[in-house]
Amino acid sequence: AQAARLARRRPHDLLGQLGFEPPSAGRFPDAVPDALPDAPPAPPMRLALPREPAELWLFRGRYRTERGDGRGAAADFDHATSLSPANAAAYSASALARLCLGDRAGARRAFERALQIDPAQPKIRDYLSTLER
Repeated sequence: AQAARLARRRPHDLLGQLGFEPPSAGRFPDAVPDALPDAPPAPPMRLALPREPAELWLFRGRYRTERGDGRGAAADFDHATSLSPANAAAYSASALARLCLGDRAGARRAFERALQIDPAQPKIRDYLSTLER
């Protein structure tokens, strides 16, 4: 429990800058006390940011997908493709979001682009073949 509290130290500051909202109505605590009764001192916090900015947009798009915001997810995935045009996963995610929105033509284009970048994706080929029927 202590480790979980320490891991939540001011996460809303970073997530808020990226446009995220906490998944529940409650907010994260502003800070966890540095010293808890009968506990060793907390190690310094280190935050590992993704090497590629597109990963943040992919994460946010997945978050929006889970919350049922298909349009927002598609916009985030499209932004990820603009930041990383050689990222097949970003195009695949965009295609799936478009499929959920009923945009079959947009999904087809994104699946085709994902396969141009990385042809070794049998699942994407399967999705694409269902669109061609």
